[in-house]
Amino acid sequence: MIVLPGDLHGKITNKMVNNMNFFSTCKKCPHPDVNECSTDAVCRGAAIVAGESDPTPAHHKVPLLVQIGNAEEEGSFGNRLKEKCIEIKKRPGVLNCSVMHGFLHQDTDFCGVCPMVTPKNDPKLAQELVDKLAQWIWDHRKESVCPMNDLDMLEKDGHCERKQPTKGGDVIDHTPIVIGDAADNPGAGGGGGGVLLLKALVETKGLGKAAFIGIHDPETVKVTVAAGAGVTIDVSHGGKFEEEAGPPIKTKAHVKSISDGNETVRGGTALNGPFKLGPHVRSVMDVVNTENVIVMTGMCQGCDDTQGRPFKNAMSWLSKVGCTLQLR
Repeated sequence: MIVLPGDLHGKITNKMVNNMNFFSTCKKCPHPDVNECSTDAVCRGAAIVAGESDPTPAHHKVPLLVQIGNAEEEGSFGNRLKEKCIEIKKRPGVLNCSVMHGFLHQDTDFCGVCPMVTPKNDPKLAQELVDKLAQWIWDHRKESVCPMNDLDMLEKDGHCERKQPTKGGDVIDHTPIVIGDAADNPGAGGGGGGVLLLKALVETKGLGKAAFIGIHDPETVKVTVAAGAGVTIDVSHGGKFEEEAGPPIKTKAHVKSISDGNETVRGGTALNGPFKLGPHVRSVMDVVNTENVIVMTGMCQGCDDTQGRPFKNAMSWLSKVGCTLQLR
């Protein structure tokens, strides 16, 4: 007996469907309902073992990829799709309705949006409902696309207009501006050592206070830990794993603080889960003395502000300075 609680950015194959008894995935992004999803699968598994449940899942792959930023906002494609799943699950005899959005930065034959419907011992109903849901997804596929603009463009009333240059220190109520490099996501196979965004921040004049969290670069961490806090040394930040992620940034950096990388997640998807990512280093690049860079030994996607531990209290520090925060 096999049950599967899944991440909505995952994928489903025919082999998986043919070998599992029950499937459930998160409905929200970025997965705050992961515990609910897992509990659902475990309880269903217990019912199957006890002979009290006979689920019959069916799936239908749709040749489409959904952008991550189009998943949770009210009225968005992903949010409407979630509501469709909830509506189908309310039907008599249906145990679960889930959809894998897929992950658009993965390069595999299994990529795609994959809805799955699981009723009680009714394969015909399962296929009928999942085919109908797949058709809805395909018919509304244009709604899944989020327009993307250059950083120096501002979308206004459906048109792109060049915005005024940002002045150093321009912050509204000291609210951090968050820019995420979604493609270099260790949670989906990325190396976590990309520096293209850091390079753009460095080249932006008068940016003001900024933080970059963080670069996966064990080599640089080893050198900076050996040098110790308070020392200025030559470093080569990132760019050591994938050519597409940009070449290393060679500069001098002042080592501000060092952390052992052992933390506990304070919120979000992995609440109370441990971070054991090895030493972290906070350094300030000499090429722009307001650019705080966190360099990490281990890899992890940006699930929580604890990756900024060398700041002592990362989000408190960020809220005071008003900065650009990069989370993978």
